[in-house]
Amino acid sequence: MTVTAASMQDRDGAHRLPALLRERFSTISLVWADGGYAGRLVA
Repeated sequence: MTVTAASMQDRDGAHRLPALLRERFSTISLVWADGGYAGRLVA
């Protein structure tokens, strides 16, 4: 679980998510998100 300030947009907080998921679940290769997560999270 990740807790962020109420002033932070979800899409801005999501930049940490891929690394956290990879630490816990090494087999994850694809993460889907809705249209609110505009832009690229992974290079």
